[in-house]
Amino acid sequence: MPSSLNRFTFMCTFYNLHLCVCTEGLGQDLVRTLHKQDAIIYALARNPDNLAKLKEEFPGIHTIQADLTDWEATRKQLETLEPMDHLINNAGIVTISPFLSIKPDDFDE
Repeated sequence: MPSSLNRFTFMCTFYNLHLCVCTEGLGQDLVRTLHKQDAIIYALARNPDNLAKLKEEFPGIHTIQADLTDWEATRKQLETLEPMDHLINNAGIVTISPFLSIKPDDFDE
């Protein structure tokens, strides 16, 4: 029986994918796995140097440099792209505080 990641990548073969924050860790592993499946990948991250390394390691992917905390700049970066079949949002931050003291604005960081 294939792993859940293998089943996911099989389903995504030949689809357009947009991955957010994919230059390290889990995001980079997703790029690696999906690249082997010949998926069309649009990889978004904040650091242009990391994106250049990613593109060098995985030829054929499309890279987009954007800071997801800047909604308007990100929107402008993505407006010109063709429609995507899937979005994998691997972006996130860690807020260390008691659960009941988390504020709604913490979720927008």
